Amino acid sequence: MELWVLRVVHIPSSILWAGFAVMLGFFIFPALAEAGPSSGGFMAAVMKRRFPLWMNLLGLVAVLSGVRLYMLSASSAWLATGTGVAYSLGAAAALVAFSVGHAVSRPTAAKLNALQAQVGAAGGPPSAEQATELARLRVRAQSAATVNAWCALVAALCMGAGRYFPA
Repeated sequence: MELWVLRVVHIPSSILWAGFAVMLGFFIFPALAEAGPSSGGFMAAVMKRRFPLWMNLLGLVAVLSGVRLYMLSASSAWLATGTGVAYSLGAAAALVAFSVGHAVSRPTAAKLNALQAQVGAAGGPPSAEQATELARLRVRAQSAATVNAWCALVAALCMGAGRYFPA
């Protein structure tokens, strides 16, 4: 029963987390970079809907349930199989994405949101210093999102096809 519950929790949370990460890294952030300063309103609307909270929650649920599934499956014999190697690589990629999300993406998004709110409250264009900081934070957010997207894609491919990897 535990295995069934873990899979019912892990699979949908992982699909959503990885899907959002890929959308952000490969589509949303590049489009925002292309749009330039006018993208601030879109990001403020996304933040208002607590998207970072949902990403963190989905990531946490996916990782914790994945760790438990791994614990139930892992043995030295299993780790030597193609499936064990694939799931291990996928788990490592997911842990990198989760770590980058918490160590880089989350604080960068908070700083970016606060600075955009500060600029919006001032009622005019950002100062030269603010514009420089906004650009720096956007590049950092884009870079982290790209890393997360690639890691999520690797994790999804390894987990989805892992059972078919040769021994």
